[in-house]
Amino acid sequence: MRPDPREILEQRLGAEAKRRGEPIEAVREVVLRRGLDAAQADRQARAVAADVVLVVATSTEQHELERTAKEQGLGFSAQPGRAGEYFQLGSVGTNRVAAMRVSMGAFSPDGAAARCIQARAETQATTIILVGTAFGIDPARQRIGDVIVSESVFLYDDRTVVDADGDAYQVKYPPTTRKIASVALHDRFRRLGDQYLRDGTSEKVSLGVILSGGARIESAVYRDELVASLPAMDQPVIGGEMEGMGAISAALSTDPNEPGWVIVKGISDFADAPSRSRINETRAVAARASAMAVLRVLQLPPRSD
Repeated sequence: MRPDPREILEQRLGAEAKRRGEPIEAVREVVLRRGLDAAQADRQARAVAADVVLVVATSTEQHELERTAKEQGLGFSAQPGRAGEYFQLGSVGTNRVAAMRVSMGAFSPDGAAARCIQARAETQATTIILVGTAFGIDPARQRIGDVIVSESVFLYDDRTVVDADGDAYQVKYPPTTRKIASVALHDRFRRLGDQYLRDGTSEKVSLGVILSGGARIESAVYRDELVASLPAMDQPVIGGEMEGMGAISAALSTDPNEPGWVIVKGISDFADAPSRSRINETRAVAARASAMAVLRVLQLPPRSD
């Protein structure tokens, strides 16, 4: 018969109380406090801390981010979090950086919205950067692997469709459909784009409006109709993806002058059948271009002016 662990504990507490010449309840309280302090110290030691959290949504995006980070001498060690696994890259420039993977799309239980909100609370990060792949809008002017950066995001699912004359319909978008990303981050990616031009880097960096919604688009006709339905904007529409509207849900501030969020993705296709037929090879190219751009920007020194 195995000894009862509670009896063993009581025997040890009794022996310690006798040695100290103190009541057993006093000794029990000291032991309990030590256990609680040790547990708290262990939680703090294992806590995920980051200023910036990078968010990917596919295995290819995760693989290319890890490969790019390691090529630059950074880490990519897995660490458990309360709501899922993180990857610690360490210090990148002046930032403590972690990464996490979410499910594709915005609002599934482990999609971008839920996981980004959890990441904000768990890491105390001030900045969320979506890294990975997106579709381009204009195959005549854009190339696979070009990097698109959100000056703003247009949530195209937030719309009202009403009957018009005959069999036609009209799409209406509320003013809140467009969200402005972090202005401070825009400046850093513009600097990177200028650097790419000076260095003759094959990929280019473009800033503008990125569409975000739940549709997996593989139709040039639908892509063009979607763009045509948008209201006039002061920035060009440069691409689209599926996780951005979830990350916006986790924004700490609506002030674009504060650190917050930005989408940085490489063009993997043009939301049409011909380009989607090569997605297995182009997705990796796009994911790597995005990861490289983000890690280079995080290492840029701040402006001196």
